This record gives sequence, structure tokens and C-alpha cells, in this order.
Amino acid sequence: MVVDEKILQATNSVISAEAMLSGQQEVLELIAKGAPLQETLSAIARFAEQHIPGMRASILYFDPNEQKLRRGGYGKLPSSFADIVDGLVPGPKAGSCGTCAWRRNRVISEDVFTDPLWDGFHDLCRAYDIRSAWSSPLLSSADDSLLGVFGMYHPDVRVPTVADLQIVDQFTHLATIATQRHRMDEAQRHRAQHDALTNLLNRYGLMAGVDALIKEHLANNTPLSIVFIDLDSFKAFNDAFGHIEGDQMLRNVCDTMKTTLTEVRLLTRFGGDEFLAFLPATTEVAVQQLHTLRTTFAKGVSISGQKLPVNFSAGVMAVTAENQDIETLIFEADEAVRESKSLGGGHTLVVDADRAMRAAVRRGLSKRIEAALDAGKLYPHAQPIVLLTDEQVVGYELLFRLNDPLLLGVPVIECIAEAERVGLIHRIGKMMFQAGVDFLRQPAIKGSPAYVSINVSVSQLLQPDLAQSFMDIVRKAGVDTRRICIEVTESAKIDPGSPARASIKQLKSAGFKLAIDDFGTGYASLGHLQSLPFDVLKIDRQFVSALEQPKATYSKRQSLLAALLPDLRVDKVTKSDSMCTALIAMAKACDMLVVAEGIETKTQAEILRHLGCQMGQGYLWARPAPLDAFLE
Repeated sequence: MVVDEKILQATNSVISAEAMLSGQQEVLELIAKGAPLQETLSAIARFAEQHIPGMRASILYFDPNEQKLRRGGYGKLPSSFADIVDGLVPGPKAGSCGTCAWRRNRVISEDVFTDPLWDGFHDLCRAYDIRSAWSSPLLSSADDSLLGVFGMYHPDVRVPTVADLQIVDQFTHLATIATQRHRMDEAQRHRAQHDALTNLLNRYGLMAGVDALIKEHLANNTPLSIVFIDLDSFKAFNDAFGHIEGDQMLRNVCDTMKTTLTEVRLLTRFGGDEFLAFLPATTEVAVQQLHTLRTTFAKGVSISGQKLPVNFSAGVMAVTAENQDIETLIFEADEAVRESKSLGGGHTLVVDADRAMRAAVRRGLSKRIEAALDAGKLYPHAQPIVLLTDEQVVGYELLFRLNDPLLLGVPVIECIAEAERVGLIHRIGKMMFQAGVDFLRQPAIKGSPAYVSINVSVSQLLQPDLAQSFMDIVRKAGVDTRRICIEVTESAKIDPGSPARASIKQLKSAGFKLAIDDFGTGYASLGHLQSLPFDVLKIDRQFVSALEQPKATYSKRQSLLAALLPDLRVDKVTKSDSMCTALIAMAKACDMLVVAEGIETKTQAEILRHLGCQMGQGYLWARPAPLDAFLE
């Protein structure tokens, strides 16, 4: 806004166009560098007071969440005045500033002692020598929302001239720019620190406030407990009702948490259906409050006109001077939740000394694994896969190993389970795949017909770009995809409609061979063999190791059959013989080859060959060894 020089000269102020431009520049620089709002508004207030003799300025910021006018910027008015008016609620008779905010129009009180808008504020006016007041609203240029109020107070009865109002508009414009920038920054900060679906804090918002909260309670020696909540069976609800209803459930669950846990602090949506919060209470009281929440949830959460019960697993841990590290608190509370899940869900477990010790060991393991990967200590081994007919090597299974002294004595299966839990398995999987491709490029292997078998977890298969990333690696290396067999662990469930199924089919289309590993020990069924394009079935070592047990009949079954069919003859066989026979028969029915793992004796190999198993691997031929051992 440009003010005419004649208007400037016609006012009682000593302002000049040059002074106005200089002041504007100073304020705009404060806004540009992101100075605190109170600092910027105070600069505007002082700037206005310098050029309007006898006037004292008050700039209030309107908080849209609290619907109140809050402390903004002041010049000559003392902090005691700011304290009194801080939190003023807009209304039809709330002084000139409160009424201005209510009306969203300029309010001029020529004499505050005769203006009914100031009834109830006369003592304030006498204390601070206020006789007339002019207030102008700060309105957003984006959506016309209220940003604040610019108030000017005079010690004498006074009505503004047209020229006065022109000058007032200049300062109001500057204050509007400052408050609008602040409002935009606040909105951006809110988006960055809050979950868009539930409007709860997200992880960034939690981290922004948690240190101050913990320090406050430790300084005051008041109890504080961290609570980790994970809904039970939420995925099943999503599958049954769809994601839109699932989102609504999450919103309703959050509303119930806020109304039930009335003293909750920093309530956070930590993950998909995971929530974290702090309760200003001992762990005993926190458990009681969670019991109340559990009871409320059991009565049902409203979804599409009906109430559905909700249950959850929870971990609780006390925040103390010894236990105040936020990463450790979250980790150990989360571990308690996982323990509850393993028990079937629906439990609230308090982190005691034993649980804390176990969590610390697991946390240390994940960090050691990550450090080993960072240091390039991945040390893949291989074990040959042979034909049972002539013991010719036809393939190699790559096995995960780390060459790190700090991990000596830690079983490989524990390292893999921990990598799965913390998400390192994706990184390990890609590194192992790259190692397998590099192994195939070696001269000693490149000229042979042998293939390489590489393990891939279901969590990796959930990545939509897995097949493409593998294709990029083999294409760059010039390796035939038909020489790579992807082994999918059977211990993890592959749900119908899961992205994992799509990845399996994409890998098959790209030419990779597919094997289902450890069949018979986990979730997989004959339905998986029929519906998914597996080429190889691998029999778990637990069935192989029992093949040499003495043959025996099953007394319970024999007695039952004897009662029902007295003339039926029951052959003496072992359970393992029967299981292996059944597994091999299923594989043949699905046109799959069979590899038996863990073969240690010639007798086991001969039995399996006789049963129709084509390939095997185990200590009978070779123990797992570094890749270099097979390149000589």
C-alpha cells in the first residue's frame, strides 16, 4: 500500500514516506528470516508508536484452536497489561479489540468510559490511562479468516481522521503479513507433526515434545509412564470391511482414547494401528486406566451404524531418571506388546527388569547386525544341492552369514528373525541376491549348469518393486534368470490377495525358478502348491532326520482300526516315511521337483531316492562353506 505524501503531512504524526519505507523494510526482513511472531509484532508496535504521538499499540494474535486472542506484540504498554488481555475471548461487548475480533470490522471507541463496549473494563482503562481506543482486524488475504487485532490506545478522547486511518491501515497491513506468515508456518508445522487421518501427533510431533515432558516430570518428581498400544486383528477388520471403514475405525478409536484417557499426554499414532502415549501416572495406575479403555472398547466402537468390539495389546513402562532415553522406552514398551501378541493378544504387560533385560539384548543384536552390514561383513556361504541318483552337484543354496566377532555364538536363525523384526531383512535380501548373481558370474560356476538358490522372505515379497529390482540386477550382470531359484520361506503366511502373491507371479514371469522352503512346518497348504507357480518343494530337515527310526505301528490307530475293521492288515512304517511319501506325492501332483534338506547319512539318501525324491542337500556331501571354497 502506498500512502500519499500530502496525507502523511496532513496528519499529526511526524512520519515521512522515507521513514515508512524504512520501517516496512525492517519488518519484512524479520518476517523473511522467520523471526518469532511476538518479536515481529513488537517491532511493528514500536514502529507505529514512534510515528503516532501519544499512541500505545497492542497487536493480538487470534488462536484458531483456542478461539482466543493471545499475546502478540507491544511497545510502550507494560507486560502486566499484556498478561491481563492474553486469552481474551471475542464477543459483542469485549472492549474494542474483543469486539473487533467478534465483528471482524474496525471498532472506534471515542471515549471508553461512555462506550458500552467497555463496560466491565473501566478499572483496566484507569490503570493504564486509556481514554480512547481504535481496533482494526487482521484478515487473511487467502481465506479472509481472522488472524488477529491491531489495537491503538490514546490517553485522550480522540476520533481518527481519514488521514489517521490511512496510516493505521499501513501498520495493520504489516501486521497482517506477519500473522499470515505465522499462520502458514503453523499450518505447515502442524501437517509435519500430525497424522493426516486421525489428527494425532505423528512420530515427528512426538519427538518434538517428549524431551520437555520427561524433564518436567523428572524435575517435579511426579510419575510418568509410557504406553504402547497395538490393536488386535485390525488387518482382519480391514480385509473384511475395506480400508475406508478401517480408516473410520481408527478415527473412532482415537476419539475413544482421548475421551477415556483424559490425562493422556502426547497421544501419537505411531504406525498403522499402533499408538503411543504418556500417562502422568505410575505403571499400576496406567494399567488400571488401560483396563478402563479396554472395557470401553469391548462395548463396541461405532462403525457404519453398528458397534464392533475392539481389543488391543499394550506395553507399559515407567519413565525414571535411569530409564528416560526415548528410543529405549519405545523399544522396550514395543517388545512388551510383541510378547502380548505372541500370547494371543488382549494383554497389558508391564516392562519389568527381566523384560527390560531381554529387550536390551534384542536391541543390541539389531544394532550389531546393522553395524556389520555397514562394515561390509556380510559373508555368504553356500551348500551344494545334488542329484540323489548320481550325487552330481546341480545347484547351490546361498546361506546368510556375518563375519563379525561380536556375533560369534549368536545362531543364524536368531539374526534372521531379528532382521525380519526390525526391517533389516530387505537390505540383507538385496545384498544376498547380489552375492548370488556375482557367484554365477565366476568362471568356475559360469560354465556349469548349476543354479543358485536364494532365500527371500515374505516381507520382501510385499515390496511391489521386488521383481523389478531383481531383474535390474541380473540384467546388469548378464545372468540368465533361469539359473536363479527364489526360495520362499514356508513359515510365513501368504494371504490370498496379498502383494506377496503378485510378486511371486512377477518373478515367475521374469524367468526365475521358485521353491517353497521348509514345506510342512508352517502355514502353507496344498492350496499354495495349486495356486502359486512353484517349481520346487523343499522337505524340511526335521522329517529327514527321523527317517532311520525303527519301524512301528501306531497303537492308537491300530486299536481303532482293529475295532472297526478286524481283518485289515496294518503295515509297520515310520511317521517320517509316511510324511515324506505324502510330501513327495503332493509335489509330483503339482508337477514340482523335490529337494530334501538335512541329509546326513547314505541310508537317509537312499530312502528318499526310493520314495521318489530327486535332489538333496546336507552334511553327507558338504557343510555350508564360504563361496570361495566352491570356486577353486
